[in-house]
Amino acid sequence: PMTTKGKESLASLRSPVQVELLPMPPPDAPPSVEELVRLRDQTNGALAAFVEKHDASVSARGRARKLREAAEHAARAAEEAEAKVAGLAAAEKRAAEAAAAAAKRAE
Repeated sequence: PMTTKGKESLASLRSPVQVELLPMPPPDAPPSVEELVRLRDQTNGALAAFVEKHDASVSARGRARKLREAAEHAARAAEEAEAKVAGLAAAEKRAAEAAAAAAKRAE
């Protein structure tokens, strides 16, 4: 159950909002050609800086992806090498045990 105050708050949210638009004062004078050229150059400079940063970001993401792939490849190669070393160690142990057994039989 909603309180009366809550219902009034909800009703006030549904009522249309009145906005008073104030008239814009007319500009003193239209911008000069020099001012328009300066604004154009400033905008072009900002756009060029943005494009340069964007290109650098894309390039950095590409390099990061390649480095990540290389690291994953190196990790897989290390796991394979560890497995080979473990296999060689087990084979070496079996060979030593077989040599010891053969030496016992030879005695």
